Amino acid sequence: MSISASPSERFARFAAGPLRDAITAFLEDRARETPSEHTVRNYAIDLEQVLEHFGEPQLAPGQLGVNELREWMVGLWDRGLSSVSVRRKVSSLRSFYGWCRARGLSEANPAQYLR
Repeated sequence: MSISASPSERFARFAAGPLRDAITAFLEDRARETPSEHTVRNYAIDLEQVLEHFGEPQLAPGQLGVNELREWMVGLWDRGLSSVSVRRKVSSLRSFYGWCRARGLSEANPAQYLR
C-alpha cells in the first residue's frame, strides 16, 4: 500500500471496527485541517502500527488503557526503534486520543501517561 494512500484505502486491509473507524476518521480530519501532508502521513504510519499490534476488530479506542499502550511501547523498543521514533509514535497516539476525547469516543487520554 502506498504511503500516500487515503486513510480509507490505507486501512482497508484491517477488519472494520470502532478502533479502525476512529483512526480513519481522525486521519481524514487531520488531512482537512493540517496543511502538511508529511504530518498526516506520519500519523497514518504510526496509527497503522497501533492497529497491527492490537488487531481485534471490535476493540474501541476507549477500551485501551495505559497498560495496553505501555505493552505496545515495549514492542516498539523490542523492535529496535530509536527513542526519537518512539516519541513520535507516542505523540501521534496522544493527538489521536485527544481527538477521541473531544468526540466522546474515549473518556480519557491514556497516551498522556506514556513517557
